[in-house]
Amino acid sequence: ERSTRAVNSYHIAGHHHPTIWKSTASWSTFHGMVRPSRPDFELLAPRSAAYATLPVEDAFDWASTTTEAQHGEWYLVCFRSVRRPDHDEALLTRLDDAAHLDAESAPGFVHYFKGPVNERGECLSFCIWESRSAAREASRSQTHVAAAAIARDTYAVYELELYRLLKRPGRAGFEFVRY
Repeated sequence: ERSTRAVNSYHIAGHHHPTIWKSTASWSTFHGMVRPSRPDFELLAPRSAAYATLPVEDAFDWASTTTEAQHGEWYLVCFRSVRRPDHDEALLTRLDDAAHLDAESAPGFVHYFKGPVNERGECLSFCIWESRSAAREASRSQTHVAAAAIARDTYAVYELELYRLLKRPGRAGFEFVRY
C-alpha cells in the first residue's frame, strides 16, 4: 500500500483554489508499469463554481478517475454546509485540520476532498472510505467529535449525505446509492 499527500489545485471562475488532499491507494504492477488498482480519487476537482449546490455525482468528473477495468465499492460521506457570517474561522480551521489529519491515519481511509467556500458561504467536502464501518469508527475519534461539536455555531445549514459508491467492471462511471 502506498500513501500520497500533495496540494492539488484547480480553477473555478478565474480563481485559483489550492486543495489539500490525501489518498491511500493500493498499487499493482501491470506489464512493468506501476498503477493504482483502484480509482485515482485525487484527480477529482469541481466541474464548476456551482459545485457545492450540485448533486455530488454531477459536481465532479468521477469517470476521469478510473478505467473500465477497475471496480470496487466504497463509502462516500459528503458534508454540505453554509457558513454563518459570524463563525470563528480560525477555530473551524484548527478543528477541521486536526480531524482530517486524524482521519488520514484511520483504518479504511481512502480520500478526502476539502472544498472551497464560495461567496455565499456554501461548501461541499467529502471523505471516501473502504467501508461504512471504517467511517463510523473514525467518526468516534476525539478530534472528529470536537469538530462536530461546533457545527451549530459555525453553520447556518449543514447536511450529511451518505452513499455507497460503486464502480462495476466494464463500465466507465460510478453508481451513487444513497443510504
